[in-house]
Amino acid sequence: MLRTAFTCLLFLCFYHAAKSQDLAYYEASQVHYEASEDSSFLLALREAYGKHKVYPAEMELEILIALAHYPELKDTRIHFMFREQDVAHSTSPLVGTLFSKKSKRVYMVYISTKVPTDLEGSLSSSMNYNARIGVMAHELAHISWYEEQNAFQLMGAAIGYLFPAYRRNMERATDYSVIGHNLAHQLWAWSTAVHDIHIADGRGDLYLSPEEIESQILK
Repeated sequence: MLRTAFTCLLFLCFYHAAKSQDLAYYEASQVHYEASEDSSFLLALREAYGKHKVYPAEMELEILIALAHYPELKDTRIHFMFREQDVAHSTSPLVGTLFSKKSKRVYMVYISTKVPTDLEGSLSSSMNYNARIGVMAHELAHISWYEEQNAFQLMGAAIGYLFPAYRRNMERATDYSVIGHNLAHQLWAWSTAVHDIHIADGRGDLYLSPEEIESQILK
C-alpha cells in the first residue's frame, strides 16, 4: 500500500516536472512551430493558458501558443470570435465592460471570415500555421497595452487611432511588443504573408516590414 502511494507520488512529480519543461518551450522564442507536434501538448496548453478565454476550436492551438508568451494576460478575459468585417483581424475592449474593474474587463479579438476580395490573402484561413500564431500575438500585444490603460485613456486612444500618425505609432509599437514577447519569427511569418496586401491598400507603413523584423531577429 505504502509502495503504491509512493509510486503514484513519484509519477505525479515526474508528470508535473515534464509538463513544466514542455510549457517552458512554448514560452521561449522558437523559429518554427509544428501543429502536428504542438497538438500532443494541447491539454497542457489549455490548462495553463486557457483560463477566462473563449475561442473557436479551429484556432485553439495558435491562440494558446500565442497566449503562452503573454503571462501578464493569464487571468485576462478574452473572447476570440469569427465574424465578417472589412479587415481580417481587430481587437477592442467590450464596451459594456470598459468601466469595470480590470479583472472584469473583457476584450474581443475578431477574426474575419470574409473580407473584400483584394484582402482575402490576409485572412487567417489563407495563412500558414506560424503566421496565424503571429497575428494572434499582434492582437494580444494590443490587449497587453490596453490592460495598462484606464477607461478614459482607452477612449482617447480610440480617438487618436483615427489619425494616421497615431495609428502608425501604435501599430509599430505593437509589433515591437510582439518581438519583446519572443514571437519575432511568427510575426515575420505574418508580415511576409500580408505585407504586400497592406501596401496595396495603403497600410504598408503601419506595421513593421519583414525586413525590419528580420533585422530585429538578427540583433
